[in-house]
Amino acid sequence: MSGAVPHGWRLIAREGAARVALPPAPGAGPVLLTRDVVHVLPVGRAGTVTLVRQDRWPCGRDVTEAPAGGIEPGEDPITAAARELAEETGLAAGGLAWLGGAATAPDLTDEVGHLVVATQATPAGGGGEGSVAVVRAGPGSPARDRAPLDARTVLLGLLARRMGLIAAPPLAAGEPAPGGGGRTPVRVGARTLIAGGPVRAERAEVTRDGVGRAKVVLTAPPVAVVLPLAPGGRVPLVPRDRPHLGGVLLEAPSAPIGPGERPPDAARAALDAAGMAGGRPQAMGAVLVAPGMTDRVAHLFLAPGARATRPRDVRDMQASDLVDWALAAARHGRVDQLTLLLALLAEARAAGPGLPGDGGRDRVPRRP
Repeated sequence: MSGAVPHGWRLIAREGAARVALPPAPGAGPVLLTRDVVHVLPVGRAGTVTLVRQDRWPCGRDVTEAPAGGIEPGEDPITAAARELAEETGLAAGGLAWLGGAATAPDLTDEVGHLVVATQATPAGGGGEGSVAVVRAGPGSPARDRAPLDARTVLLGLLARRMGLIAAPPLAAGEPAPGGGGRTPVRVGARTLIAGGPVRAERAEVTRDGVGRAKVVLTAPPVAVVLPLAPGGRVPLVPRDRPHLGGVLLEAPSAPIGPGERPPDAARAALDAAGMAGGRPQAMGAVLVAPGMTDRVAHLFLAPGARATRPRDVRDMQASDLVDWALAAARHGRVDQLTLLLALLAEARAAGPGLPGDGGRDRVPRRP
């Protein structure tokens, strides 16, 4: 979004174009106000997908992800996608399709991640930035690299599969390309700017190749996010006021996962807070929410058979219309990425096997 501080919020700190502000609601945590980003999934002529592996020190691990970066002033998402694609992978695209933008984490930031699919991606000379390792995965390639993916990489894979561009989403990557290698940055210090509830905003100082810079990062607990699939084909969503994102968003119920708490129990707590019960939560995997910004992990669930137990402020969607609604909302930045991801996972799960949740296992990213 614009990074502007909403009326009534308290400005805590500035770092470059980023601002940390505190909403007026009692117990509210800090919110990072910053520029939007673009994520681009390069698909080659043979259906190969190119990802990059880089050290995402805010979440404490290497992450395999779609090429991504901030949208510079004056850029549109397509221009930014072409630039990031060339910078990180050395590829050029025959076509670039913008699919919309999704709010990264509405309780943490006003950042919107724009989703772009690059078709007929071919080398354009140059090998990409030295700070990332290029990873290529072909259709049906063995999942040799189990490094966790971020939410938007999974989102883009599901969208590309829906478009008929790839046979299967890159839920795990293939072997690193020859010559791939990253240069690990060194975190030399961090200072807490503000802590609100379980969320803490820090100013971290990082050096890479002798060059130092400061960045604001957020430490946040993991969350369980659950999509209720109620009788009659209804999908109840929770309206939440997000003034930093332009108003009310309809979101899947969610709840923080406390120390020692099992993710399915947190999913049931999220349903209960939304006035629902029943339906055994089915694990659909775990993703990194925004590994360049926060250490938060989101555990994703579907809850078939969930039903209302008491009145709550929810909005019913029809399951048959859910994905179309979510994609239309993304064209205006009016949906969060985890609600969109769960809608696509529910659609893909109904279409056939081969997606997270098959076999009932929840692949959880863990700190090294």
